[in-house]
Amino acid sequence: MTESTSEPVGGATQTDDIPFEDKPSPWLNMKAQYFCAVGWARGLPTGSYADLEAQSSFADPDISGQFKGGACMVMIVRYLDTPVGPYDEILWVPGWFEVPPKKASNPRVTRIYVSRKESIYNGRKNWNIPKHVLCFVFPISCFLI
Repeated sequence: MTESTSEPVGGATQTDDIPFEDKPSPWLNMKAQYFCAVGWARGLPTGSYADLEAQSSFADPDISGQFKGGACMVMIVRYLDTPVGPYDEILWVPGWFEVPPKKASNPRVTRIYVSRKESIYNGRKNWNIPKHVLCFVFPISCFLI
């Protein structure tokens, strides 16, 4: 009789080995501070996808929807209270995309960086958002207005 092992194959991680708590959606009543800048895009701006996502079905217009253009946005968020604790986030919305198979259009986050790995895990699991980790530094200003 062969003994079974719980070793992951090819470096894959099993769900019971993940050191993060599942925090299912919806995340309600969060507290945050944010800054938002809006522009306009006719074509998909260069660099709208991170390298990993650019080579996947996430960026494939036939699978994930055609880029339609329109309002684009960068947003910086400092979450003060969330189910995974406080964290910082910067996200990029290059514009509106067709939503297959409905043929409706919605804005879409194509790049997002967060300061906590717990947010990466839950963001990918709950909303299929390709989050990446980034170290944020917000220096304290000594100016008073």
